[in-house]
Amino acid sequence: MYDMETRLSADIHTMLDSMGDWYALIGRGAHIVFANTAMAEALGCARNCVACQSVCPAAATLDVSQATATVEIGGRLYRRTISSYEDACMACWQDVTRDLKVGALLKRQYDKMRQDIIHARNIQSSLLPHELARAEGYHFSSLYRPCEEMSGDIFDILRIGRDNIAFYIADVAGHGVTAAMLTVFFSTTVRVEMHPTDMPGDVLTRVQQRFAQLHLEEQHYITAFLARLELSTGKLYWTNAGHICPPVLLDEAGGISTLEMAGIPICRWFEDREYDTSQGYMAPGSRLALYSDGLEALWQDGDKGDLVQAIGAIMARESADNCLEAIWHAAGEGIGDGESRDDTTLLFIERMTQQPGNEES
Repeated sequence: MYDMETRLSADIHTMLDSMGDWYALIGRGAHIVFANTAMAEALGCARNCVACQSVCPAAATLDVSQATATVEIGGRLYRRTISSYEDACMACWQDVTRDLKVGALLKRQYDKMRQDIIHARNIQSSLLPHELARAEGYHFSSLYRPCEEMSGDIFDILRIGRDNIAFYIADVAGHGVTAAMLTVFFSTTVRVEMHPTDMPGDVLTRVQQRFAQLHLEEQHYITAFLARLELSTGKLYWTNAGHICPPVLLDEAGGISTLEMAGIPICRWFEDREYDTSQGYMAPGSRLALYSDGLEALWQDGDKGDLVQAIGAIMARESADNCLEAIWHAAGEGIGDGESRDDTTLLFIERMTQQPGNEES
């Protein structure tokens, strides 16, 4: 054994002694021939004494094909690596106790975060309409394509009293838990604030006031398009809070127009913000499509012409049940499977030509 140790050059001795990790040369019978200074000092022994030998496993485990293992020494964890060195083995013990503890802590935190995300997703999902409001003489449908587990988009079509339908698309800046919780805020606040005779602008003004009370950072904001439809007359009232995609109206004669209206997002950028209301009319035979900016982003990834005209043309030729899927697939043409980098939501409303009444069905 002494001969093997003497074959270690002075440079190798010096190099190993400069290492903070434990290094040892192991000969036949799993006998430690040489231990570097870090190992000897940590074990309180000479370089080849019995204390050093106690950390060395039996010779049978020194197969280089099983070169790496995690072992416990003195209550701490070490990653032991063994490599061939001439007719012996060189072993290294790296103290990984802290790394493994930090890793375990990070895993616990990750698992908790994943659980929080699941809870937030379930809460958000519970607020999405699983069944849209219904009214005789009208057809309502929706399409919802989140790009992540939790969406920044929220939408609803809900009955407000006997003769009104309220509907909206809203988009919260960003993704993740905060965005998801702000969609919850918007949905619940609109339901509380929306009454049959309220103008949408007044509703969003009250939503803005409640939002200001959250005292969020300025990068958090909500864009929204909110409308109320009077079922018996077809009168349409709407307001816009920074929603950049104006809804597309196909009138009874086949004309295509948009419900244009400027508006500031619901945010902390301006104090005492008030929202106005515009009004129009849905005649029997007319159709209306609302969409979020995810569809616009998907559309711009290709070269397919004007989006508004395309939506109008699809509404003119497709059945009410097929309109939104047709719009979605048209936007995704030319970019593989049409996967979007942003949440995408679409709503469709048709006032049928035949108007049997407006009772709830």
